[in-house]
Amino acid sequence: MDFQLTDDQEFFRETTQKFLAAECPIVKVRELRSSVQGFERDYWRQGAELGWVSLVVPEAQGGGSVSGRGVADLTLVADAFGTHVAPGPLLPCNVVASTLARSGSAEQRELVSGLVAGDVVATWAYMEAPPRDALGDMAEIARAVEYLASQSPRNYTHELVVTPAGDRWIP
Repeated sequence: MDFQLTDDQEFFRETTQKFLAAECPIVKVRELRSSVQGFERDYWRQGAELGWVSLVVPEAQGGGSVSGRGVADLTLVADAFGTHVAPGPLLPCNVVASTLARSGSAEQRELVSGLVAGDVVATWAYMEAPPRDALGDMAEIARAVEYLASQSPRNYTHELVVTPAGDRWIP
């Protein structure tokens, strides 16, 4: 395996590291620990502008990677997140953006631009295969998530929850 970074990857890594060093000093991270969202939306949008959520999304849907290897580029961001104990929905937003961009309906693919821009925060819910499927039917989980969101909107930090339900996605 080639672990040599290209010049573009090195620049991207350094830019991300510098941004997180400036925006996520440990004092701020500790303060955010007790906040409802756990991260600041403006910081997340700025990170999205750096490309954090576009790396595993096809270019045709507004994405693109630094090296042509989106997962490898995303690991550079993940490494920086770990180094700086940076808060934010890096993994869930990337999984949802990539999944909707590649497998979503036309209507669902329209949501990708908001994810890539950092305007929409997403997560996913899933069900384990039997015998560990105690959570039940995905439609029930989706209804529960919607109910919780309606009961305490300030404590609900994701605008989009994706749940696989048979052969369709429930946004």
